[in-house]
Amino acid sequence: MMRNLYFLFAFCLFCAVSCNNDDDTLELADAAELEITSGFICGWCAGADSIVIVRDQYAYVKFDPCSDEAFHPREFGDVTTDQWNELIQLLDFNTFKSINRNTCNICVDGCDYWVKVSQDGEIHKITFGQSKADTIALEPIMPFIEKLDLLKAQLIK
Repeated sequence: MMRNLYFLFAFCLFCAVSCNNDDDTLELADAAELEITSGFICGWCAGADSIVIVRDQYAYVKFDPCSDEAFHPREFGDVTTDQWNELIQLLDFNTFKSINRNTCNICVDGCDYWVKVSQDGEIHKITFGQSKADTIALEPIMPFIEKLDLLKAQLIK
């Protein structure tokens, strides 16, 4: 019970820090029309991560509740024009908004992957796992999800 309470507190702290807009966060361009954020969260000390991509920049943070250093330093870097264009060419925001998938695998110590897209003041977020139902629900946006995963793997050092 105490371990679950610790994890809940640590997760809330992670969310607060990763969403905090202080001097270390990405400076969004004045007219940034598109922001893509994704990450994962898992139970049982598996941790969580989050990446924010805006045009030619990204910010990444990892959270490991059971390590000596729960919050790893934020990592910042550049996204090439080609990487950004390849990603956004696969994003149909209307199709993305039509998918309402919000699993809670973390509720039973599983893992949830999430993607949030913000465009022109509209925000839509989906949360999913690896079930067959999730795969079917995500089929219309799967090329975008796969490209986002690939880009994240390329960017994170």
